[in-house]
Amino acid sequence: MTAAKLTACVCVVLSAGCGTLRPPRLPPQPPGCPDDGAFSSALAHYATGLLLETAAGRRSAAAGDAYLQAHRLDPISDPPFSIATLSLLEGGRTNEALALVRAQVRRQPESVEGWITLGQLAETSGDFARAANAYSRVRDLRGNAEAAAGATLGEIRNRFKAGQDRTAIRLLRQHTTATNLPPIMRQASLQWARYFIRDTPSPARALPLIQIMIDTAPDQEAKAAAQTFYGDALLHSGSTNRAIRVYWSALDTDPACSPAARRIGASFHAQADTTGVIRLTAHIPSSPQPLGPALVASYAWTMFDQPEAAAASLIAGRTAARRAGIRPSPAYYLILGGALDELNRDDQATEVFCEALATHTNAHAIMNHLAYMWAVNGERLDEALEWVTRALTHEPRTYAYIDTLGWVYYRQGRLHDALTQLLLAAKLAPEEDGLVLDHIGDALHALHRDEEALAFWHRAATLVPDLAGIRNKIETVTSATRARP
Repeated sequence: MTAAKLTACVCVVLSAGCGTLRPPRLPPQPPGCPDDGAFSSALAHYATGLLLETAAGRRSAAAGDAYLQAHRLDPISDPPFSIATLSLLEGGRTNEALALVRAQVRRQPESVEGWITLGQLAETSGDFARAANAYSRVRDLRGNAEAAAGATLGEIRNRFKAGQDRTAIRLLRQHTTATNLPPIMRQASLQWARYFIRDTPSPARALPLIQIMIDTAPDQEAKAAAQTFYGDALLHSGSTNRAIRVYWSALDTDPACSPAARRIGASFHAQADTTGVIRLTAHIPSSPQPLGPALVASYAWTMFDQPEAAAASLIAGRTAARRAGIRPSPAYYLILGGALDELNRDDQATEVFCEALATHTNAHAIMNHLAYMWAVNGERLDEALEWVTRALTHEPRTYAYIDTLGWVYYRQGRLHDALTQLLLAAKLAPEEDGLVLDHIGDALHALHRDEEALAFWHRAATLVPDLAGIRNKIETVTSATRARP
């Protein structure tokens, strides 16, 4: 009995009481359908449920029982089954609803909707193994991997909830390399690994998931990032020595993997092992892969508050790399140049950045850093403008680059252009940036809009209390404002 047919018959029954219509002559029922007596009784119970629901203005327990009885008499029809299931759920009778759906899928084993409903109900009731099996059946029925992606995720989720990690991981590995899958499917390994590390926490369960990420990484940079994540999971599980070895493996994969180098450097600092850092630094010139150890040593020395030693380690790494015919990555050059810039060794920083741009012609982050350094120093402003303009051709909406452009304009005396760019940078920033707000205040002050300048400076000082010179500017301009007649 189809849903449309049963609904039409219900309307006939409801209107028959007025004496205006007679039930139509129905065609013979197909095999498996209830006989006329059972169908009539089912129809009557369904109509009763509708009347009770209409009278109460909501689905009452009595109406739910009527729908349930209609379904028992006519299990083939969809409306009584769907509404009876919903009524049981609304009444808190989850186990009865689950039993109803289980019986229905036994009668209609090819019903995708039935198996989905069973999976959802089983998961709601905490029967995760049954839910996983239901979603597995949906996958089999749908066949196509793309069409079954939702069911696959449902099965994986419930396998994990049921403690069936091996099966869940096998499914993930099978589907990781499949094409035309939604992004959520491709990201499932990462999402579940994060869940096990942060939310459960049971970091050991994350390790096979991260291994999938390592095995399927599209390039060396992504592989090193996944290896670092693997090390983090080991660290959370208390396997510190293993974690350090994995971090070193990440640096072997990608010598510019800063997160891995930073974590190894932090381990030296946590143990106050300056002797170990000295030995590591001494080993840099003879290392076959000097950039990784140099990066580790630089982070360690920075944490020990020895920035000169940190820069020296990076310079030693670059020198050894040159001898070995190894080309440092843009990230390495950026860290080295930034370290020299922080030490006010700007001529050396300029040499490093220019060397990098001669080799890595699209390294827009280095273009921006070089331009900003020159703008801060008030030197080579025409060249600075060229470099930041080139950087913006690569990343036109990166707020830090737009801030640099505004600051170059400011140094050139193009104050209105500067203010326009700085305000745009503040708008595009994902969160308030104290340095950008400070720059806006400087531009406003230069335009003699001191009240507005003070507002931006105060906000910048709130965000970054130790921002260089901010308190002095606020006090000086505030005093001058008060002194005016």
